[in-house]
Amino acid sequence: MPGVDRSEIRWQKSSASGPGECIEVALRTGETVLVRDSKDRIGALLSFSRPAWIRFLCGVRMERLAVIGKGPENAAHI
Repeated sequence: MPGVDRSEIRWQKSSASGPGECIEVALRTGETVLVRDSKDRIGALLSFSRPAWIRFLCGVRMERLAVIGKGPENAAHI
């Protein structure tokens, strides 16, 4: 993500992360939520608006998101 000073981002590891499958989340000022793979700290960052992040979390908690990679019958939806 161009223009982001990664040294100033305060990351929090997901409480649902398992061994070797960890993500970290950072809440930025304004309406931005950043997500990264904890194994690749200099890799890509995903950026979500807060409303989009909340919809995603609600979908996960309500089990409305299917497992990715298990075939078309399990396509993610919200």
